[in-house]
Amino acid sequence: MELRKGQLRDFDRYYALIETDYKAGEVISLFSLRRAMLNGRADYWLLHDPESGMDIGYALVLVKNLYDYAVLKYIGVFPWYRGRGFGKALLDFSLEKAREIGAGALCFEGDINFYGKSGFDFAEKFGIRYHGLPEGEDASFFLCKELIP
Repeated sequence: MELRKGQLRDFDRYYALIETDYKAGEVISLFSLRRAMLNGRADYWLLHDPESGMDIGYALVLVKNLYDYAVLKYIGVFPWYRGRGFGKALLDFSLEKAREIGAGALCFEGDINFYGKSGFDFAEKFGIRYHGLPEGEDASFFLCKELIP
């Protein structure tokens, strides 16, 4: 397996997969994501099987922001490849990319029961709040892993 940076010209087909993997309210518009990639504020990565010539999964990382953390916005493995550790490989790669750009942490929306095994914890424990969520609302879905203690 190999990881390669996705090209902007190919993003439309991966956007269609994002739309099927995530709920409508969780998907950023194609225009906004394309603009973020053009401005260097987002990258997407593909896990590729050179033997079959097929892509296995994807990860889209919004790069370091004002608050010194990166956001893993989308991560997914095609259904026929799930359950084989490819999602963990993409997650580990995303963590490494966030470290490389100097992000102090990587945050995203996910299930603590699954991602806690990879060292993620509730973002509020790091003083990071989910944008737009009123104080006191349940933000247990917003997770974070500190990269630079």
